[in-house]
Amino acid sequence: MQLQRKHEKHGFSIEEVIGCLEKAIPHYEKVNKVISFGLGPRMRKQAVELAGIQPGFKVLDLGCGPGVSSVIIAKKLGRGELFCLDASDRMLKEAKNKLLPYKGVNKKFIKGFFEELPFPNSSFDVVFASYSFRDSLNKLRVLQAIHRVLKENGTVVILDVFKPLNECITPLSSLYIRYLVPAISKFISMNFRDVSPWSLFYATFQEMWNFKTFLKFFTVYFKPEIVKSRLFLFFLVKGVKV
Repeated sequence: MQLQRKHEKHGFSIEEVIGCLEKAIPHYEKVNKVISFGLGPRMRKQAVELAGIQPGFKVLDLGCGPGVSSVIIAKKLGRGELFCLDASDRMLKEAKNKLLPYKGVNKKFIKGFFEELPFPNSSFDVVFASYSFRDSLNKLRVLQAIHRVLKENGTVVILDVFKPLNECITPLSSLYIRYLVPAISKFISMNFRDVSPWSLFYATFQEMWNFKTFLKFFTVYFKPEIVKSRLFLFFLVKGVKV
């Protein structure tokens, strides 16, 4: 099956997503912390804790970005294996630099897409995806790919911003993401001339499932063990391969 490269409804392409994420690198962590009211980083750490990562595990950080989650995972792994996958060469370079101090971890950096994971079946003890699932163009194929590369009884943890279950909140969250998030990012970066790389966040958010729809498909491949939510938008789910 050929990889979908452009979203038919909202018109953004894989290349546009990658380009915006790369432009966001210099202020990535600071902007994400502010626009999530400090909740984003806290939930990221909580997600790693809940993943049950043990020394010696083989872990895939799916959509590793600049390596923010990868560092937290590396601290848990000891002498395990950490595979950082991202579609952006620049993101992989940032992640590699962040992980330099963790000499004991066997680290590999792979350029690839979520829908077509370049790994054999049953490769990983844990697949971890934080704030990256929404950037995929075919979310069902991503869940299928994760299921394929997980070992028997392997664990998947997905943390992301989903559309609210309460439809009354959806217009407010859309306004915040469409207008305020890019404005906030401009103030933090002090760049008022260029289009904010966070502008594409609105398009990917519009394409995102609500959490009820996500669980409908998630439970086809995984048994949910832990589900947490914050501020109507942030959802964290831990599941085991079935």
